[in-house]
Amino acid sequence: MKPIVLLTDFGLEDMYVGQLKGVISHYNPQIKVIDLTHHIQPFNILQGAYFLWSSYNYFPEDSIFVCVVDPGVGTKRRILIAKNKTRLFLAPDNGLLTMLAHEHLLDKVYTVSHEDFLASSTFHGRDIFAPLAARLSLGKEAHDLGKEINPDSIYMLPNIQPEYKEQKITTTVLHIDHFGNIVLNLPITSWETTLEQHSRLFFNELQLHLVSTYGHIPTNELGLIPGSQKMYELALNQASAQKRLNLSIGQKISLTLQK
Repeated sequence: MKPIVLLTDFGLEDMYVGQLKGVISHYNPQIKVIDLTHHIQPFNILQGAYFLWSSYNYFPEDSIFVCVVDPGVGTKRRILIAKNKTRLFLAPDNGLLTMLAHEHLLDKVYTVSHEDFLASSTFHGRDIFAPLAARLSLGKEAHDLGKEINPDSIYMLPNIQPEYKEQKITTTVLHIDHFGNIVLNLPITSWETTLEQHSRLFFNELQLHLVSTYGHIPTNELGLIPGSQKMYELALNQASAQKRLNLSIGQKISLTLQK
């Protein structure tokens, strides 16, 4: 039986997550539901896209991801079922699938008609995404529930790829974790060689220490480390880089490289 994985910005204070799970259980009482997180910043599609991209491969190969960060709920934005060889992804067509699509991880994409559901205009997570996920978990195929579209037609978040020009990397903050580490859109596999070819790195006037882990960062100094989520992070040793730098998710910053 295919497990369902939930990724939302609902938080846990309200009834929204409970109702979402209740609808899934109504259709499929035996299903295993896993919470990836419900603490995406409200409406922060970029952070949601990063969480999905960095996490999907750690779940069983037949998982169904229900991704609801949906500031356009009730508008004409499309509802998508995307699939690759092993997993399914349900999401609004608002950029949540950007990082997966950029790496060509989506083989087929389908749109689902709103008219097939008796839905509130403000809670498609409960009224459309939850029933869809449950039906898929019971063996329905994506092509039975939606109309196939060109994967290249889905909405992609603009300008989130890093740029390298004149010894400067322009990069975007994807996430700031509980410890204050600042995750950048610099994939380790793509940038490791470039960074290691330079002996000095700077953010504004602050020199960065390119090291392998938090404990190797000198006390009270800023490090750039290859994080566990496949991206480089700005970090301090046992302190919050966010409190030092006061950055925000989606903000673009420049790193200067010197040999």
